[in-house]
Amino acid sequence: VSSDPMVVYARKFGECNGRGADLKKAFDVMEKAVGPGKAAACEAQCWFLHWGSTCGNTLLSFFKGRLVGNSKCGSNPLFELVFAIYYTPCYLAISATSLLLKAFPAKVPKFVSYGLGCVLTTVASIWVIPLGVLGLVTSPFRKDIIAIK
Repeated sequence: VSSDPMVVYARKFGECNGRGADLKKAFDVMEKAVGPGKAAACEAQCWFLHWGSTCGNTLLSFFKGRLVGNSKCGSNPLFELVFAIYYTPCYLAISATSLLLKAFPAKVPKFVSYGLGCVLTTVASIWVIPLGVLGLVTSPFRKDIIAIK
């Protein structure tokens, strides 16, 4: 296990599901070690990966559960269908991009790694940004959401 502050934070993020006092402490330690910019970038990457795993699990639940007659108790079939229609193309695009990445050698210059990270983020953001905008636009109409200041 690495002692790198960003790796320690990412691990804690996964253990805490992105929430809690322990995670806040880990973030503060990381921020002191690497600075606020890198700390914020690391946290954003953790949320991005968390979103990806949640979406992937939801899609698997639909395709290997709902479609074969083995749905989860209490799941909403309409939500699952809309979710699958919306996110399946995203996952296909990410999977295709990942296959292209296998063509690269294991050791590449940092700028190539950074560029590929930007490509994957851009591909996924095509599906994430519209929902974020929808959430932002509708937030004043929902009492359970704290408005952005």
